[in-house]
Amino acid sequence: MENDKQTNEQPTDRFSRLMFGAFPSRERVEKTSSPQQELDWIQLMQDIDTLVSSFHQLKPFMRTITSFIDSLKK
Repeated sequence: MENDKQTNEQPTDRFSRLMFGAFPSRERVEKTSSPQQELDWIQLMQDIDTLVSSFHQLKPFMRTITSFIDSLKK
């Protein structure tokens, strides 16, 4: 019975266990991964594009604000 336990467990060396902690069992990992957790790359790229374009649109406004703040400092 003990031999069955040892073959089902993943071999871990002391260094890995010290640095990363105990590894989760394979059954637990399979249960937690689901298709809903997958990343939608197209949506991510669209969001990044939106952020970049917003930044470019706000750039002139930021220049105006910084010049206004510089004039207040003087």
